[in-house]
Amino acid sequence: MLIDFDHHSHTIYSTHSDPEMTVEHNLAAAAAAGLRRHVVLEHVPEIGVNRPTVESWYRDKDERPQLDAIARDLEALRPAERWPGLTVLRGVELDADPITLDGSAMLADL
Repeated sequence: MLIDFDHHSHTIYSTHSDPEMTVEHNLAAAAAAGLRRHVVLEHVPEIGVNRPTVESWYRDKDERPQLDAIARDLEALRPAERWPGLTVLRGVELDADPITLDGSAMLADL
């Protein structure tokens, strides 16, 4: 079976990706691998050594610096022109509200 998509790739905006994984490198690698669809995403809130606490969850609710940085990079790169055979999507890997446990998302607009 041919798999020609990747719906989960991280970039330098992640705290757990290789330092060379810029958005541009990510997309160039996807195109070189022959992918037709590729999703660039990051965690909201950002994860790393310090996982979100309840307090930081509410303080940072609706904050999205990683997603905004990816959007700026994608706008500058113009992937549809540089890699015409590759559909590029921007996504989010997010956690749910740790208090209500009802599936409420970290971003109100999702």
